[in-house]
Amino acid sequence: MLNADPNKRELIGTVVHDGIGAITVEERARYDPLTQIRHVDWYWSTETEKDFWQAALPMRCIFPQEMPLLVASGGLGLIARFGDFDRSPLAAGSMRQICVCGL
Repeated sequence: MLNADPNKRELIGTVVHDGIGAITVEERARYDPLTQIRHVDWYWSTETEKDFWQAALPMRCIFPQEMPLLVASGGLGLIARFGDFDRSPLAAGSMRQICVCGL
């Protein structure tokens, strides 16, 4: 995910809007390893209007081995960690890192 081709758009998904029909969302991303920020640009298009909306989304990447240290430095404990909101296990192919923390 981090090493995506920064010149290529990837399809994120398609949704149907009652007023304007099908909307396609694509992203283009590049990763800066020094800042650990993934710079993402999302593009929304319809069949009649390409790129009618664009949003820049800088995303700070926190790697799994860093999370317990960051949680502890904030005075919390890591209770559980998942690979998605459905509570699936955190694995190499997980797109998310969902953490449950507490005192």
